[in-house]
Amino acid sequence: QSEEANESAEAMAAINDEADLLDFVQDLDFDQYDEDLELQALITQVKERIKKLQREKKKDESTLQLCVDVSMVLVLIDLW
Repeated sequence: QSEEANESAEAMAAINDEADLLDFVQDLDFDQYDEDLELQALITQVKERIKKLQREKKKDESTLQLCVDVSMVLVLIDLW
């Protein structure tokens, strides 16, 4: 039962962290940082990283689909 209590406490902590982050973002004045070159560079890096992760995800999904397709063909060949 202590494991369940531990998991529950961790879940509540995560929820509280998310709520704190949302409060911070909602109160943030983005116009104040609009011309900050360092922030713009960081945002560009984050956007590039997101694009890279999306490409990797798409590649992984294609690879997974290919493996599933090959497995199905091998099963069908084995059944025949």
